[in-house]
Amino acid sequence: MSVPTAHLLKTEEHKITAEESGRAITTPDFNDTEVAALKMAGVLYSEPLKKSYDFHDRFHKASAITINTRLKQIKELMTHHDPEIIRLNLLTVARRELLQFKLLNAVINYCKTRSKTYTGHPDENPDTWVDALSWPIRTHKMIEVLEGTLEFLGQKSLFNELCNNDIPKEFSIDFENVTIVGDKRHGKGNSKATFLKAVVFLTVKLLTKNKCHEDLATDPTRHAWYFPRTSGIFNRPFQEQYPAAVLPELNAELIAFGETLPAFRESIYYVDRGLGGIETPHSFYAFGGGHTLSDSMFSENPYLPKDCSAFMQDIYEMTAPCSTFDFNRRLREVTRGFSERTSTRETIITEWGNTTQAKTLKEFNVITTAWSEPDREYITNPSDIRFGDILNIRNFNSDDPDMSGMGTGGHVFIVASEIKPSGSFLRLHSTRNMPDVEGLGVDQCQLVSRKTGVSQGCFRHKKR
Repeated sequence: MSVPTAHLLKTEEHKITAEESGRAITTPDFNDTEVAALKMAGVLYSEPLKKSYDFHDRFHKASAITINTRLKQIKELMTHHDPEIIRLNLLTVARRELLQFKLLNAVINYCKTRSKTYTGHPDENPDTWVDALSWPIRTHKMIEVLEGTLEFLGQKSLFNELCNNDIPKEFSIDFENVTIVGDKRHGKGNSKATFLKAVVFLTVKLLTKNKCHEDLATDPTRHAWYFPRTSGIFNRPFQEQYPAAVLPELNAELIAFGETLPAFRESIYYVDRGLGGIETPHSFYAFGGGHTLSDSMFSENPYLPKDCSAFMQDIYEMTAPCSTFDFNRRLREVTRGFSERTSTRETIITEWGNTTQAKTLKEFNVITTAWSEPDREYITNPSDIRFGDILNIRNFNSDDPDMSGMGTGGHVFIVASEIKPSGSFLRLHSTRNMPDVEGLGVDQCQLVSRKTGVSQGCFRHKKR
């Protein structure tokens, strides 16, 4: 399991809403010049921001170099091929891969309805198989990636540019400037970069007749994740392993495609290193990525994709992986204590206080200078939030108005600017909301208040 704390077992990937993010790309408070100036200030005055921007620059430069190297390889290989024939073959391959992953997702979704807790070995009880899956595989997004791949390949002019060692302007990966996630002007900061990487490597795989897995230990654009530590998924007939109840989730095309999951071994994205797994193109973000290394086939990769909280763990050198739930527990511990326990939540709260996550977050001060304005209430006064502080958001359902439960998801990031009078600021983070938002970079954010059903807390490392 990639998310190590038990309370996160059923947390799904967080979708950033307009209310939570305050993003206004069409009328931003920060222009490109300000973003560049704020990067210089952040590097100068904040060690966490310096580390973040340094990694940001290395990652995007390495990605651009890797893509350009592969494009030169494609141009050389294409001298022996007709680009149009290759494009049509790639469309066929991508459609087949899309069916592979739809079949895989159908099994995952079926298992979700049958199994709520992991109680035994997957080989003994297939219904529990999904609970042994790592979060990066459960939320692999290969359906979206392959659909983006098909859309790219469906445009003959785009593929011809690629074959001529040119990256189409709208897919460009500029590594010299700060990435603004959600910016649609080019490929960096949204899923276009991931789609480009997928097309490039699919083309190389086809032209070389090689799955090209040998370079995954250093590749900044692809990564591989393990399946559960069981071979049962690959050697049991699909109909035997999962009864007829799953069939409504499969259309006739999928049923005709293959009734056994062993067919997945033939996927271009299947990686066999003793234990099977899948390779996924990425722009640094992977939900659950980086929390534990046992899920990663190439944990030594310096560009191992991570989610928002795992990125914080690296930048602040935390001794234990802390989720947005953990940050919110620490905030609640300081601001409200545990006096409002209920019988259903008592165990959760008590157990959390004894975890390594709780001990780790005691290394951070919680900034709690309460502040309010008409109809809005904040835990932290904006004037007390500094460059390099952590802001953590945790969402709660309407049936938990005091926000004392576990919540439904969240996001955590680094403050990368001052807070403007409008309440907007820049944040630096790893994030994904495909296809518009994906990657490591900055964007505009808005302070949120407790009255919106969102808890937002500010944290500052005691060494700062």
